[in-house]
Amino acid sequence: MPAPLTLPRWAANVWPLERPAAQPYRALPVHASRFIGRQRELAEVGRLVGRSRLVTLTGAAGSGKTRLALEVAAWAPRKRDGPCLVELASLSEAGLLPHAFASALEIREVQARPVLDTLQERLAGYEGLIVVDNCEHLVEACAELVDRLLRHCPGLTVLATSREPLHVDGEVAWQVPTFSLPQDGASMRDTMRAESVVLFVERARQTARQFEITASNAVQVAAICRRLDGLPLAIELAAARVAVLDLSSIGEQLDDRFRFLTGGLRTAPQRQRTLRAAVDWSYDLLTTAERQLFDRLSVFAGGFEAAGARAVCPGGSVLVSQVEDLLGHLIDKSLVVAVDLVAEPRRYRMLETLRAYGVERIRQEGQLEIYARRHAEYLDSLSGPSVIGWEGAEWLLRMQREVDNLREALSWSRGADRNLHLRLAAAYGWLCMRSGFIGEGRTWLEPALERGGQGPALLAQANLAMAFLAWRQSDFNGADRFASDAVRIRRELGDDMNLGWTIGALAFVRIGGTSSPRSAIDEQLSIAKRLGVRQMEAEALLHLGSFEAIAMDLDNALGHLSQSLALFEASGTEVIPPVVCNVLGWVLLMLHRPEEARPYVARGLLTRLKSHDVIDMCGSLDASAEVAFELGAPERAMRIKGASDAIRLRAGSKPTRMAAASRERWVSRAERALGKVAYSAWLEGGRLSPDAAGAYALAPLDQPSPHTGGDPNTTLSSRENQVAELVAGGLTNDEIAIRLQVSRRTVEAHLDHIRTKLGVRSRVDVANWVGAKSTPPAVSRS
Repeated sequence: MPAPLTLPRWAANVWPLERPAAQPYRALPVHASRFIGRQRELAEVGRLVGRSRLVTLTGAAGSGKTRLALEVAAWAPRKRDGPCLVELASLSEAGLLPHAFASALEIREVQARPVLDTLQERLAGYEGLIVVDNCEHLVEACAELVDRLLRHCPGLTVLATSREPLHVDGEVAWQVPTFSLPQDGASMRDTMRAESVVLFVERARQTARQFEITASNAVQVAAICRRLDGLPLAIELAAARVAVLDLSSIGEQLDDRFRFLTGGLRTAPQRQRTLRAAVDWSYDLLTTAERQLFDRLSVFAGGFEAAGARAVCPGGSVLVSQVEDLLGHLIDKSLVVAVDLVAEPRRYRMLETLRAYGVERIRQEGQLEIYARRHAEYLDSLSGPSVIGWEGAEWLLRMQREVDNLREALSWSRGADRNLHLRLAAAYGWLCMRSGFIGEGRTWLEPALERGGQGPALLAQANLAMAFLAWRQSDFNGADRFASDAVRIRRELGDDMNLGWTIGALAFVRIGGTSSPRSAIDEQLSIAKRLGVRQMEAEALLHLGSFEAIAMDLDNALGHLSQSLALFEASGTEVIPPVVCNVLGWVLLMLHRPEEARPYVARGLLTRLKSHDVIDMCGSLDASAEVAFELGAPERAMRIKGASDAIRLRAGSKPTRMAAASRERWVSRAERALGKVAYSAWLEGGRLSPDAAGAYALAPLDQPSPHTGGDPNTTLSSRENQVAELVAGGLTNDEIAIRLQVSRRTVEAHLDHIRTKLGVRSRVDVANWVGAKSTPPAVSRS
């Protein structure tokens, strides 16, 4: 990758290589501190200023709008007039706005003539840039004045800063991002390159000259920057405390950041001397309804959809019918961010600093408990009623988006509402069981069950979720105990349909355990036939075939599993349970028929990929690995095993009995055949994302290993090409998310798709692919 380009070299086609010489007008202010990073932003805004006559920099309080605008103006191309700065922060009367412009531009007022007429006349021949700073508190007056001047002064260009757009014809609104953040687990080198870290270190050294970032403190600095959302003002205020507090103490104090982050420069505007003052400035400009919505949205953690805002936030001045409009106002005023402008349904979020401010306000109003309850009840309604928690991919994706909100609701409900807490913990348990964070799910659900709750159906559901979590951890006795409690409750309720499904779950967790599942299988089969439920009968036959496979009764297992698959297909169900295909594949492998096993295993894996069943995908990967080995691809088999092991390690799960038996059949043979290559292949597989691992396992056996690089002729979508080029430019996932105005998770999903299509493993491989196409990177790392 070429060496990073400096700003003047990079922007040579946009700006001169040297700042313009001094002009005979009031000069722009010069800052004593060094301008940190943002070379791409400087170039992009510079291009906008060159093409558009009105550019408005918007962004949250403390995001550095003013400093960026002044730096853009300083590097702007030389023109006859300007650049000049009009500062509005101290102006409180809209009627004085023309006077502020005239004073800043050194235009004398003419007696008995409206100053606006004089201003318009004098600027009619003006050729240059005017920076208008802090428009938000006079936004309507600013819009009218700027619109009039632009219409009558053809050589004028305006670069405004505001926490909301002016909404003037021809305006280009550009949101100033927060500083780039180091990713979790980033290397020392990458951590030190993040703009937020560079700013922290720079400002820390101003108060503690000996401060250095080292391998031992880099993680703490990165954590502080992440907790402060990369917000420049907040980072500067935190860094100023390095002279008196160690980094651990600073991190702890951020729990009360508005009390802690004070003591800005005495020469700074009053609103920038404390974090609270910066946010107060924005909050005070809101209407009563906007304030109420802002406060109530703070109960959401990690993001929300408009439907959630409608369900949780109405009351007082906030009408249900007004929620979307008010939400739009908060987005315009940089207090809420649209996470992904493409995804449906669209999600929104608040910077954590703004969210903490909202929580403080709603607590002071005495309404936190009201809206925290609404928030928890909304999440409870999203999870929906469930018998055994095997909802489809849509449910899983919806709940995965709400993980942070579910954790927040669980924390609140634990001491507020025992029944609501148990319902949430049960739903979260099912989510964890399918998404791969097994230990966390059990940590929430087990104590919730011990505290109990009202309603036998709820207790049955919670016990069943606990049974599967325990089974995932190979705690077969615990799984049997919880599932047996669920069956007992269902018997007492006298509901044969739910009893049949619950008995089936008991049979499932007993397969491979210490208790025989046979009686439970027979009872489920009897109930299914009596009720005429084909899917239940198919599930019972699946359990019977699995039990027989473990007992090595392979011919009967093959027969019953084939009957199960046929019944599922005949039942009209949209998705055949992938476990049927997987166990069928394993039985065929044990019968030494790998070619016949392969399509069944692939079918199950594809279903799990589509449904985002990350942890269940491990079983399909294990079967795929054995298929690859038996078909003469041992190195490929070790890579797939490495991917499966890595997923299980992150999830806190262990191989099932069938998976363990499969490994005993082939792993040692592969290791003997490959020697040291076996370990290298296993490591390579462990670095694959779940999606990339699944795609690799499904690919033809002769496909190159994921690390060999992609075909330059491979076609990516337009957005995937954008992401690939930004990766090649050296941007982190956070930086790409800001640049494309999408969420970090969306960027990660695009990267998974890119790596899958290219058959590569790392960001370096993606960058090499971009280079092989001879497509220049969209940006260069500063």
